[in-house]
Amino acid sequence: MVTGRWVDDEEKGHGTYTFVNRAKYAIEWTGDEPQTDGPWAYANGGKYVGGRDDREHGHGTVMYNDGGTYIGGYDHGNKQGKGTFWYPSGGLYFGDWEGGKPGGQGTFVLPDGGVYIGEWHNGMPNGLGILTEPDNSTKEGLWKDGQFVGAQDSSGGVMRKGSVLVFGASRGTGYEATKLLAERGDHVTAFVRPTSDRSGLEPLGVDYAVGNILDPASVAAAFASGEFRAVINTVGGRRGEPRPDFEGVKNMVEAAKAAGVSRVLLVTAIGTGDSLNTVSARTREVLGPVLAIKSEAEAYLTASGLNYTILRPGGLTREPASGTGIMTEDHGVMGSISRAELGALVVRALDDDSTIGKILHTVDPAITNKPPLER
Repeated sequence: MVTGRWVDDEEKGHGTYTFVNRAKYAIEWTGDEPQTDGPWAYANGGKYVGGRDDREHGHGTVMYNDGGTYIGGYDHGNKQGKGTFWYPSGGLYFGDWEGGKPGGQGTFVLPDGGVYIGEWHNGMPNGLGILTEPDNSTKEGLWKDGQFVGAQDSSGGVMRKGSVLVFGASRGTGYEATKLLAERGDHVTAFVRPTSDRSGLEPLGVDYAVGNILDPASVAAAFASGEFRAVINTVGGRRGEPRPDFEGVKNMVEAAKAAGVSRVLLVTAIGTGDSLNTVSARTREVLGPVLAIKSEAEAYLTASGLNYTILRPGGLTREPASGTGIMTEDHGVMGSISRAELGALVVRALDDDSTIGKILHTVDPAITNKPPLER
């Protein structure tokens, strides 16, 4: 809709052009062509001043109704090129923009005074950068999706701070997670028993801590063998052997606390804790005692004060990793997942601090066969 002055059936002089989304231009008309130099009032109360075609284009300023302000480049409605954004929360970003989000080189000043300078992609720190905290401590190196991955070594590779200690590393899910960590450059210490088959681990170049997770002294010795940033436990019992599900977790938790290692990832199973009714009655009858022990282990870890993530898989298969596995907080979800895919999710959870303090069901929607625990 156009409102304003008309002469000889043509718009002339000052007027207003209202779009179907209720955004408004303040414009000048010459003949039938609008000269769009005036401010643009958004329907939600914000205001834009600057270059445009049918959208914001060129250089402009937006004052949002929530108090945020952007000054910089636009490309057909998307922030692009150089720009500065003052966030309503008090933060400030200035640098490169790509597709409407920070992308390229940029600086972000946090509301608490911290400053990140480095590479951005898709609106988050991605690539090389340095974060200086208000207390002048720093994190410098590689960032991924806003999370600090680790420092760089002299050759340009990633040198993650601290090693990862893996219980259950010689087989199954533990091996798959160990393999992924070692292949991407993490320093891994595999906790193995004297009789464990190390043939799969040898090519990975991992270190070893030898002992039994049921022996508190050997578990404590494993933690004392290095400087660890995290510990992963995928240990499960075998028929005819004492079950390590609770005592082993207890030993690991106490040793981690004594060593000052706060990050712990534990693999249990769907059917533990509040998910008991997710499995079939037959499963509850057969595996009830095992699920009860695993439930005790979960409770012990969650009450420990450590930064835990618990992953509960359903039925486990021997298929290769599919890349379609998911982690969900919905404890009513049941399904199958391959050990290789579960290992990948363990590593993903390790890298994602948003999983701390959560119990996650892990399934692969691509596997449509009903898992044994549901039959």
